[in-house]
Amino acid sequence: MSRTFIGIKIQPATELLEALDKYQHVLRKDSIKWVDSSNFHITLHFLGQITDERIKNICDGLSEIAEKTDSFAFQLKGIGVFPNPWRPKVFFTGTDKTSSLESLYESVEKMVEACGFEREKRSYHAHLTFGRIKYLRHSEKLHSLLEQDKYRFFQEVAIAEIVLFESVTKATGTVYEPIAKFPLGK
Repeated sequence: MSRTFIGIKIQPATELLEALDKYQHVLRKDSIKWVDSSNFHITLHFLGQITDERIKNICDGLSEIAEKTDSFAFQLKGIGVFPNPWRPKVFFTGTDKTSSLESLYESVEKMVEACGFEREKRSYHAHLTFGRIKYLRHSEKLHSLLEQDKYRFFQEVAIAEIVLFESVTKATGTVYEPIAKFPLGK
């Protein structure tokens, strides 16, 4: 059994890394688990623990989706927190709303449902998680940072493939290893 999810690998640009360094420096005394930039991705669907047989079915479905999907681009912009600024648990940078990304998400949702998984009940908000907040002592510093970066453009992301990832827990932390990659068709 493998703990898996479908996503898009993100190679962070210098501008995004510099912004994240700023957050890590300013909030260094708070209890925040920062995501290593080698793990940056946008999740399309979290599958959870699945068998090798189900992995094969998912791979077949992703292969079909990839063949029918053109490569596309979107922007990473803005920094925010979930669920809200008064009780933050997750730091993220968002994406612009592109019909290509929304269409890819919908195709993945239909495919996983056909493979026997439940569709995501919440509305989809594509984002890149870069930190998980355990305890925050300096909320005023956080609010100031968020205000500065609320609409900030970080980078254009060109998407050429979909990835089925396995989440592997190691002594050094969680690592997202590709099980299979599916190049977009056109």
